[in-house]
Amino acid sequence: MSKGGHRENALWSDYILGKLPPEKEQKLENLLIEDEETFQMYLHEMEELKGKLPTLGNQELFTHSIISALPSSKKRGVEQAVKSKVSSSRNLPFYHYLIAASITLLLMGSGFFDLLSIEAGQSMDRNRTVSISDKWMNVTSKWMDSLRDPSPKK
Repeated sequence: MSKGGHRENALWSDYILGKLPPEKEQKLENLLIEDEETFQMYLHEMEELKGKLPTLGNQELFTHSIISALPSSKKRGVEQAVKSKVSSSRNLPFYHYLIAASITLLLMGSGFFDLLSIEAGQSMDRNRTVSISDKWMNVTSKWMDSLRDPSPKK
């Protein structure tokens, strides 16, 4: 479509006012999606027709009237969608477990835990001192040994 032209403006005007047959509307909608220049012509014509288009007075009342006009099965569908959203949040711990398991497998595969255990072993070897409980155990075992062996010490 060429830009401008009275014929194209009249065509877009008819489209905006809903005066075209459905197949012609579909063709124009496809053009709007595919061509930026066509979309700009549509917006220009929309601005020109601003005074002729009906306005929406009370938007809240309009929304309420649309919702109340919906069949009850549609309302139930909306309620079920809300409930399914809530039930999907109940499955959230499963997703947390799945993410944690994936991270664990990744760390295991990269050898992170092996490196961690080696570092911990080296740290334990560096800090190897005799604990108080080991000292008490040694003293007690020597005392027990002396009770069993009554031979005099020199």
